[in-house]
Amino acid sequence: RDIRILLNVDSENDALLFLNKIKSKGYNPKYKIVKTCKDVSDAISKDEWDVMLADYKLLSDFNLLDILRMLKESDLDIPSIVVSDVVGEGKAVSLIRAGADNYVMKKNLSRLVPVIEKEIRNARSRSKQKKALEKLRENERYFRSFVENASDIIYRYRLIPEPGYEYISPSVRRNLGYTPEQYYTDPEFNYKIIYQDDRDTLKKILDGNFDFSKSVEIRLIHKNGKVIWFEEAITPFFSKEGKLEAIEGILHNISGRKKMERHLSYMSFHDSLTTLYNRA
Repeated sequence: RDIRILLNVDSENDALLFLNKIKSKGYNPKYKIVKTCKDVSDAISKDEWDVMLADYKLLSDFNLLDILRMLKESDLDIPSIVVSDVVGEGKAVSLIRAGADNYVMKKNLSRLVPVIEKEIRNARSRSKQKKALEKLRENERYFRSFVENASDIIYRYRLIPEPGYEYISPSVRRNLGYTPEQYYTDPEFNYKIIYQDDRDTLKKILDGNFDFSKSVEIRLIHKNGKVIWFEEAITPFFSKEGKLEAIEGILHNISGRKKMERHLSYMSFHDSLTTLYNRA
C-alpha cells in the first residue's frame, strides 16, 4: 500500500524512525523531507500528499506553527501529525489550534500508524463532504437560476404559524404586473387579485379541503385590470397532526389557450365566412 508523506524532520536518521514503523505495517512510503515553509510550499505545489509528520524538536530551528498554519490555509486538507517526546498538554493545544490534526508521543510510536490511518480517513471523509456540499450548492444555484428565469409563477405560501408568502418568483411581474414585494408584505394579496368567482376555490385550497392530486384553473386580475387565466398545480405540506402547514404551487398562464377555446367555440356555432350564427 502506497502512502505519500511529508516529513518535517532535521535528518534522514529521524526520518527512518518514522518510516520503519510505517513500513512494518505493510505500507510503501513515498516521502520528502521539508524543513521550511518554502519547502512545504514547493512540495504541495508539485505533488499530492497524504499526510505530514512533524518532529516537534525542530521548533528551535524554524517555526512549526507557521508551517501548520500554511497547510491549514492551503485548502488541500493534508493531515498534520506532530510526533514528539516533549509535547505537554498546553503546547499540544496550541499546535492543534495552529492546524495539527493529532499528535503522538515518541515513547508510544505503536500509535503512529493507527493515528495516520485515522487522520487520512477523516481527511477523505471531509473531502467527500466538501464535494457533496459543492454539488449541492451548484444544484441550488441551478435550481434558483431555473426558478428565477421561469416563465411560470412559482411560489411557497406558509399557513403556520402566521400566513404569508415565503417565496414567489420574479415572473409574477411579467404575468400579472405586480412585484414579489407586494406579495411578501401582504399575506392576503392573492385574495385581493383573484377573480371573484374563484374565491371559493382559493378558500378550499387554503383550508385543505381540496383534491391536490389535480390541477385547477383559476383567474387572477392583472395590474392593468385584465383577467388572466392560470392552470395551477399545488403541492400541500401537512403536519403530523394532519393540519395544512404550507403549499407550493406553479401557475402556468393559459390565457392564450382560453382565447383559442373561446374562438373555436364561437366558430362551431357561426359561419366561418359570414360569422353569422349557424343554427344547424
